[in-house]
Amino acid sequence: MDGKRQRVVVVGGGASGWMAATALAKLLPTRCTVELVESEAIGTVGVGEATIPQIVLFNPMLGLDEAMFMRETRATARYAGPARRGCAGRCPSPSGCRP
Repeated sequence: MDGKRQRVVVVGGGASGWMAATALAKLLPTRCTVELVESEAIGTVGVGEATIPQIVLFNPMLGLDEAMFMRETRATARYAGPARRGCAGRCPSPSGCRP
């Protein structure tokens, strides 16, 4: 690279597009500018399952507190197994076990 900032265009939104654009902007702010292009004709599909378990590493890389992120976005966490009660803090949920 010749020292100039490169222009990166991420084509396609959704979980993968937004995560790619966000990671590039956060990790390479002096090396590139990032533009995300997504279709207005395609609404929310409601996928994103492929982000688990990578999201557990991705959010801290961006400096996001996962509990705050879940609360502020009104997100829900779903796991393949049944909800665990009284697991003494060993459950896989980042927001903690249910009492």
